[in-house]
Amino acid sequence: MKTPFSRWLRRGRRPDPLAPDLRRRLESHPHTSSRVIVRVTGEAEQYRQVVENHGLRVHRVFRLTSGLAVEGTGEAILNLADQPWVLSIEADRAVHTMSEEDL
Repeated sequence: MKTPFSRWLRRGRRPDPLAPDLRRRLESHPHTSSRVIVRVTGEAEQYRQVVENHGLRVHRVFRLTSGLAVEGTGEAILNLADQPWVLSIEADRAVHTMSEEDL
């Protein structure tokens, strides 16, 4: 299992794929399930099985943006962030194309 210190050492080599607020939330609630979007290098489909082997459930594979919508514990997501092919991990949130004012 990765420790906060080993994560700190890893961050010195490449940018942290997690935003600081998301990292804090996952670290403070490691057993709580969260939904996130994982952006990867190359084609996302090739990482589906690896992501599932980390204990995460893949909801969707995004081919145009090379990403996966996944759900799992904070601990599993933090461990996934250590993979060199993970570019970024962000909270999976609803996306709205128009505001209510535009309607």
